[in-house]
Amino acid sequence: MTSHEIAPPEVHEPPATVRRVLTVGLIGVGLTVSAFVLGFIFRVPTRGFDPHGSDGVRVILAGIGMVFAGSAASMRPRDWLSWLPLGAAGLLCYGVGSQPPAELSWMALKPQRSWYAAVPNAWDSYQLLGGVTGLVAFAAAGFTRLPIRVALSAIFVLVAFYFTGIIASVLSPPPTPFLVDEYWRRLTRFHSQFLYINNAYHFYSPEPGPPSELWVCLKYAPEPEALENGGPAAPETEWVYIPRRNRDTMDPMRITYYRRIALCDQVAQMQQGYNTTFPEELQKANLRRLNDIRRIPKGNVPENQQYVQPADAVIRQTLPSFANHFAKRYGKPGREVTSVKIYRVLHEVLPVERFRQLAVPPTETPKPTPLTWGAEPSPPRPPETYYQSPYHPSLYYAYYQGEYDLQGNILDSTDPELYWLVPVERRANNEGSHRLITAAEFDRYFIDYVSVHAGSKRPKE
Repeated sequence: MTSHEIAPPEVHEPPATVRRVLTVGLIGVGLTVSAFVLGFIFRVPTRGFDPHGSDGVRVILAGIGMVFAGSAASMRPRDWLSWLPLGAAGLLCYGVGSQPPAELSWMALKPQRSWYAAVPNAWDSYQLLGGVTGLVAFAAAGFTRLPIRVALSAIFVLVAFYFTGIIASVLSPPPTPFLVDEYWRRLTRFHSQFLYINNAYHFYSPEPGPPSELWVCLKYAPEPEALENGGPAAPETEWVYIPRRNRDTMDPMRITYYRRIALCDQVAQMQQGYNTTFPEELQKANLRRLNDIRRIPKGNVPENQQYVQPADAVIRQTLPSFANHFAKRYGKPGREVTSVKIYRVLHEVLPVERFRQLAVPPTETPKPTPLTWGAEPSPPRPPETYYQSPYHPSLYYAYYQGEYDLQGNILDSTDPELYWLVPVERRANNEGSHRLITAAEFDRYFIDYVSVHAGSKRPKE
């Protein structure tokens, strides 16, 4: 029979001794220090994010060290000494070094900062997690020394700070009240971005914007055997679309798929002002582009949305990093990637009215019926009503982001097509293009200027 009586104190498990707690915690700190020292022994790169052969060993040592230090804190959570090893291990994982240059000038140059940490620089998210864990551990050590009322008041302030950060994230999209903007930029922005709660509350405030995709055209060097046998010298190409559910979903929760959506949204950060104004020099460039360069039409979008320049961080850091990754990820044995063309594609969210019902004129004109005495003429054929697919080709807007080499360097930064819209347009005789068509019917009803611009026929889905 189960007894609900409280066990007497003499049968309770005694808490761990301070000596035992410090022993376990110092073992964790020692493992983290060993990962830190190995970085000096193997002379790992301290600038940039290039991987090294010893990265795996250092990550494992630092991870085990954090687990030991965290175990020590869990043995005596009310003792301030038990939190100190976790704080030290966390800050060792974060590292120390010179700060980057002010403002955005560091993005235009090679990495100038020197950073030393137990965790490799290529694992920068791990470094940030260690730093935050260390600060929280030291804060917890201070909490244990506070009176209970003061500690509860501090916890109340932290909870209020968290929820006011959520409110500020919801209200921060323009038009933004002045106080909300200042509070979000100066206080809650870093906390919300670290926990990645800012994007979710931004997305539905006030309306979700068009999601972003990446269409990447990879060009390979010709095979040496084909050249020796007199084969074609034109480089082979391959297209990669990101994200795609059938390929990028690797877990039941589809976390990998949604992470790739977030990566595409990083490229969608645009230069402020270009979405509302269209300077005179861009109008001239657009006219020259339409008349002299490729004769690619401007598509059915407003003029001020024909040219969308990404933010400086995207141009100098994100796009080169993506190009370097694609070149390494999709390179084939014996087939080197020579260049990477990137297109940022906006997928328009279909309004409910267009999704549910779309009226189009009849595809055939009815022949007049000969009139007889007392007969009435045949009525005109009413328009047909169709459902429009949310994956209709006319809902995709591709913006050219540049062509890059293997290292992520842009090949032509003065390309007049850079950051301009490359549309997918309907043909003149486009009967049936209102419906969901098959891949085989695509070229019959649409002209894919993305394939024309890339010089490679894009596979249709």
